[in-house]
Amino acid sequence: MDYNDVIYHRRRLQAQEMGRLIGLAWYGLANRLEVLKRRQRKQRTMAMVSQMHDHLLKDLGISR
Repeated sequence: MDYNDVIYHRRRLQAQEMGRLIGLAWYGLANRLEVLKRRQRKQRTMAMVSQMHDHLLKDLGISR
């Protein structure tokens, strides 16, 4: 194995590791965005429920 082969394999390993790290970062970002979307959905639902009249909530089987 000569010097050029070593350089080639080192760069290939570096590229694989960078791909792995980018994949992990992307997964973390996507997961965080999903958490934020769920939180926003929950807040919207709670705001909508808080504006409903008590008799409507009772019909739905929900109490404050």
